[in-house]
Amino acid sequence: MNGSGKRGGPGSLEKGKDLARKAAGKALGLPFRGLGLTLKALFGPLVKRYPWVLALLLLIPLAFLGPVATLLAKFLDGAGALLKPLVESPLGRFLLLNAALLLLLWIAWRLLKGRVTRLLGTYVLGRYMEGLSLLLKGRRRQAAKRFKSALRWSAFIDPARAVPELPHVRGEISLRLAYLALEEKRSNEALRVLLKIRAADFPKAFRGTYRELLARAYAAHPTLGREAVDQKIEEILREDPEDPVLLRLLRERKEEQGEWTRAAQAQEKVVAASRKGEERGRERKKLAFLWLQAAKEAQARGDAGAAWEYGTKARKAWPEMEQVQVFLGDLLLEKGKLEKALRLWAEAPGLPSLERLERLVSEGRVGEEGGSVLSPREIARAFPQVGVLVVLARYWAGKGEFRKAHRALASLEELGERTPRILTLHAAVLEQMGEKEEASRICREALSLLLGLESPAQKGRARLSTEGGGGD
Repeated sequence: MNGSGKRGGPGSLEKGKDLARKAAGKALGLPFRGLGLTLKALFGPLVKRYPWVLALLLLIPLAFLGPVATLLAKFLDGAGALLKPLVESPLGRFLLLNAALLLLLWIAWRLLKGRVTRLLGTYVLGRYMEGLSLLLKGRRRQAAKRFKSALRWSAFIDPARAVPELPHVRGEISLRLAYLALEEKRSNEALRVLLKIRAADFPKAFRGTYRELLARAYAAHPTLGREAVDQKIEEILREDPEDPVLLRLLRERKEEQGEWTRAAQAQEKVVAASRKGEERGRERKKLAFLWLQAAKEAQARGDAGAAWEYGTKARKAWPEMEQVQVFLGDLLLEKGKLEKALRLWAEAPGLPSLERLERLVSEGRVGEEGGSVLSPREIARAFPQVGVLVVLARYWAGKGEFRKAHRALASLEELGERTPRILTLHAAVLEQMGEKEEASRICREALSLLLGLESPAQKGRARLSTEGGGGD
């Protein structure tokens, strides 16, 4: 009984009343809670985007309060009294209508701005992609029209928001247009397009292309003077002094202007920036050519020291360049260093060297026994290159001076240069001299060398060397 009394006492009754009140409160609060969720769903995104809407929503309940309603009524009365003259006159009604229309348009734009921007971005991107497709098909004019349309409409949007897939679309379109304009020799249009681009319109990867196109547009401009163009290109080059494309452009301009030293200095930086292998080889050949032209220019103005310096740089850039060897040999010959000149010419035994040897032979300075400088035998002993004597022998044989050719070839053979090519030439010279038996013997020796056999002359030399060794 005591237990049941406790269960049914006053405390249990109060607890039951509390539970009933809470349940009733929850039941009565459900509609308001649902209304709150509905309002949050309807106005939540709007409030996040436009905070002033929240203030407007908070003011709505205050309108039901008496004092606020009175103030609001007075405000409306004042506004009505103010607007009444405007409403009564035709001009006032026109102004009010236009103001209301502008307000509605502004509200619509604010609400639809994101969607309209996205639509314009999609249109710009589509026109750009269509232009790229036409460009790949070779239809350049139609591609340029698409690019111009895309660039025109891109001025009304923020590409970073409207075209998140390609945020730098405006810069890319401008670069394509400038490239096409330069190809069609419309440098004015290319320059106008490039100067409208901002640094934020393209990524860092495209800045090199932008600088190149801008420099080419300045260089191709029909009304800009040479000094103005050079100044513009140098200003662009200051942004990246090691840009190989701009350095090539500067080198081309200096070549056209005949400033070979400046062109070679620019080419040195191009060589340093080029990739190793075939590309660097081409650039080194170009560098050697430019230094050679600079050396010739210095020689023409009488500066022998600069000519030798530039010629040495050309030889260092490309040691196998025959023109450089011949030029340096000419400089040495002017200084009276004939042996060094011949050594350089021997490294480049071509037609220019042959012409110089012909002049020296005609002057009696080279090739005569007892000549003023060097005989064929002395040439063969002084220089390890056999090209000089071979060239001399061929030259004399062509001129019909077979005895001189015979002495030159005999000097080579005495030094051990008994190759099939030299022996064949010697045999032909001896036959022209009427010494047919000696010519036949040398021909047999050359044939033995070609077939890898040991000739009788070689056997005799081997026997003599053996007997000499036995005597010792």
